[in-house]
Amino acid sequence: MINNNKRNQILKVNFLLCLFVFVHLQTSAQKKNEAYQLHIRKTTLPIKIDGIMNEEAWQQTDVANNFFMVTPMDTSFARVRTEVRMTYDDKNIYLIA
Repeated sequence: MINNNKRNQILKVNFLLCLFVFVHLQTSAQKKNEAYQLHIRKTTLPIKIDGIMNEEAWQQTDVANNFFMVTPMDTSFARVRTEVRMTYDDKNIYLIA
């Protein structure tokens, strides 16, 4: 039979090991998209704010897509496909999704 002091040491080691693994997994998961960049270009073309992406300015923008799920786990792509585009002019910032 293991005495209480030895058992407490084993529990402490197990706890610290689990804590280390959990922290390591969390920090490595946050680095997946670390280098991702969306280049937002300035437009001189008019944009009508109507939720329809039929202006030529939207065709000249980069597309953000392939988003990851955050909840319950961040290990897979989102179930619903979403595309996001952004641009700006001298007065406004425009975003469509």
